[in-house]
Amino acid sequence: MGALFIPKTLVLLPHLIVLGLLGMVNMAVVFIGYLAVLLNGRYPEGLFSFVLGVGRWNYRVRAWFAGFTDQYPPFSLASGDDQPVRLTVDYPESSSRFLALLGLMAMAPKAILLLPHLIILSLLDSVSYAVTYVAFWGVLLTGAYPRGLFDFVFGIMKWQTRTDSWLLGLTDRYPPLSLE
Repeated sequence: MGALFIPKTLVLLPHLIVLGLLGMVNMAVVFIGYLAVLLNGRYPEGLFSFVLGVGRWNYRVRAWFAGFTDQYPPFSLASGDDQPVRLTVDYPESSSRFLALLGLMAMAPKAILLLPHLIILSLLDSVSYAVTYVAFWGVLLTGAYPRGLFDFVFGIMKWQTRTDSWLLGLTDRYPPLSLE
């Protein structure tokens, strides 16, 4: 099964390298953002936009890998209104100082609060690779992504994105345990 994903992974290698480097910068930006929230109750808009941009880029890469779109993802943090896959998060006028404090503590307390999500998502992530493989054959044979498989894999991606957004301080709303 893994051999099917090798060509896509190779094509995405430049994205994966850049996103890996951006991920390290992103963690420093999140730390500074949490510090700013702790001091003044607001996530600086520029830092928020950067963290959201890295999330958008990652989301588009994951969607292309899963076969949700044939349009190769751009190397961009921008919102990409012309892109078939878009991720938006409303900029909050204020953010929780308490959640920022938890985030500043090496994110361990927030990760502990997310344990149910992290455990379930780690299991579902493995299943999503198998489902994506089956969907590939469905697309190959029928010309369409089987709707139930699409909804399942997309639900996992949405859940993961909501969980990441809360962990990184983009929202104070705790994510639901749901594929919806």
